[in-house]
Amino acid sequence: MGRLLLIVVLFLTVFSGVAQAAGWSPPMLIAPQLVTTSVSCPSATFCAAVGGANASIYDGAGWSTPVPVGDAAALQAVACPAPGTCTAVGKDGVVATLAGGNWTAGVIAGAQSIPAVSCPTTTSCTALDVSGDAFVLDHGSWSAGAPTGATAVVAVSCPSTSFCAALERSGGVVTYSGGTWGARTPVLGNDATAIACSSASFCVAVSETSTSVFNGSTWAQKGLGRPVSYFGTASISCPVDGSCIGMTYDGLETTYRNGAWSDPDWADDNYDYYDSATGARPGGISCPSMTFCAAVDANGTAVTLSGGKWSEPEAVGANLKSISCPTTTFCAVLDSNGRALTWNGHSASPPTKIQDAVNRGVAVSCASPKHCVAIDQWGAAVTFDGAHWGAPVETSAESLDLLSCPTESFCLAYDGYNRASRTLRNGTWSAPTAVGSIGFSAVSCASATYCAAVDYLGDVTTFDGSQWSAPVHVDDYPLTSISCPAAGFCVALDLGGRAVNGRNGVWSTPKTIGWGSGVSCASPSFCMTIGGSGSTLIHDGTNWDAPTPIGAVGGMDFISCAAEDTCVAVNRSGYLVAYGEPQPTATPTPTPTPTATPTATATATPVPAPEELPAATPTVTPVPVAPANPVASLRSVKAAERVVTVAAKCKGDARTRCVLAFTLTAGKKTVGHATLVLAGGASKTLTLKLTAAAKRSLAKAHKLSVKLKAEQTVGGKRVTVSTKTVTLRVR
Repeated sequence: MGRLLLIVVLFLTVFSGVAQAAGWSPPMLIAPQLVTTSVSCPSATFCAAVGGANASIYDGAGWSTPVPVGDAAALQAVACPAPGTCTAVGKDGVVATLAGGNWTAGVIAGAQSIPAVSCPTTTSCTALDVSGDAFVLDHGSWSAGAPTGATAVVAVSCPSTSFCAALERSGGVVTYSGGTWGARTPVLGNDATAIACSSASFCVAVSETSTSVFNGSTWAQKGLGRPVSYFGTASISCPVDGSCIGMTYDGLETTYRNGAWSDPDWADDNYDYYDSATGARPGGISCPSMTFCAAVDANGTAVTLSGGKWSEPEAVGANLKSISCPTTTFCAVLDSNGRALTWNGHSASPPTKIQDAVNRGVAVSCASPKHCVAIDQWGAAVTFDGAHWGAPVETSAESLDLLSCPTESFCLAYDGYNRASRTLRNGTWSAPTAVGSIGFSAVSCASATYCAAVDYLGDVTTFDGSQWSAPVHVDDYPLTSISCPAAGFCVALDLGGRAVNGRNGVWSTPKTIGWGSGVSCASPSFCMTIGGSGSTLIHDGTNWDAPTPIGAVGGMDFISCAAEDTCVAVNRSGYLVAYGEPQPTATPTPTPTPTATPTATATATPVPAPEELPAATPTVTPVPVAPANPVASLRSVKAAERVVTVAAKCKGDARTRCVLAFTLTAGKKTVGHATLVLAGGASKTLTLKLTAAAKRSLAKAHKLSVKLKAEQTVGGKRVTVSTKTVTLRVR
């Protein structure tokens, strides 16, 4: 059926090493990630994509596993004048050159961060840094920087060694001709994004709202004739005079011919115009001809145009999404971008694509090493039997978002699109059970008769095996993570850097512990949180300890603890760290590779969950964060391609916190949700994306009427701030 869920299985064996005190192992790179920032294709059988410190090569059949190119600085642009020859540039003047199948890293002397490079021949390149200085590569040597008169450069295009055009973010263009850089010419308004020149007599510059064309002597701004995309054109490639192909920020492809743009069409329905986790924009488009293009996005996925059709999205790099460790010697990790690898405790196999897998894996949960279930965004589930992953099974859900499997015979999955749960009992998925919450953000099951879920309004809802309870308000901040190691006991985290724990229905006062992205409890007396700050905290059932640093790679995103003092965490960038007692000695390498051999020891005895827990009286002293009645307001609500943008403001002083939850509904179905925490006096524009199922409905009907409801939590009560109905349209 063309969309088998991709699973990464991680096998942890007993680590070897010299015992030390409990702690985290050195970070190990098990699945390189490529948050793509640029792509260049000199032919239909060779492309290079770069992002971060990694690069991937397309050979006409597929993309290679991303490899480190040397420096840890972020690569921002790549240019390949011929197959096998590329130059990539990036932050702090870093440069990486591909020749003879190998990348060589270095630094261009005197250069600041370099966002743009163009190479008309294999021995000549021109790179512009953010200050507008031009650096020229001539037969292996880079020149000193020469002022061009440009500032805040975003792109450069050089169809020959005698002509270049550089584009500023503000819409100005400076051209190189006759051996000198000319005066700045304003050709677009602000938010200029890309420029492409097929010759010295044809260039096209684009912004988020307009197009300007160069005929060899003058620039002329061209009206689009229609809104190509609400978010505008992100990248453009012009292989021949008069013809270009552009990619918008939300995955629409459009062709420029005879002075006009074609109707836009989706090249990649999964195209991510903005990655909230990394802040990355899409990686652009490159077309050596009008019959072949490659486009890459901020998620590290790629599509190719061949024979007039766009391919299905293909993963370029790994993007770890979920981890589940049922024992101290086995974990399963889910990769959202279509790659799989195995880990044997000493080395990791190269990530490989599994058949025709879809790129939107959501969650994996394992009851034992011989029973794991994984779900994808499209409502499919796949089961692992200890040796193989089975064929995808349709659950009949339009979308699946959350999953928890406490036993081999029971799993609970949550469908955010319909706000309903489904259970897997002895291999059969149930009909949906309605959920009264605004929409769950996390779920955890201790048994087939006890599950707890949290939502963005600070509520907890429990499941007794047949139905959900009414929501119970426990926190004024959105709750984002929960772990329930035993029936009646759970620990949850909120967006305000606080934790709450519940015992037999009695929830503690939120305690400030520092922001955490996830929590996992092996027992009621051992829970661990992880966070983007690069540290972890342990809860012993009563108190939280001081933060413990993880390592040099920054924070982790997902964690699973199989037993007390035994946890494994991964992040989206593909790094793994293990926490155990005792912990071995090991020396991390500055630039880990997929074949690095770690050493560690992980031994522990699983602690059985108690059948019944005594009720506890909250003893946490609340920390005053904000006045009791913050006031929020919406300044604007706009519909766009597959998203709704909302501008919100919080009134009050610096201590005030406005906690807002936004829900998009189409009829009775939830088609999008988001949360926002604002300080007093602050305002922010938020983008609410549609769910995958809603995108499909929009694609079929070309329009979708949605109702936006904004709610604020004040004094433990939900207050409606505003409701508004808008219509999304797509051509």
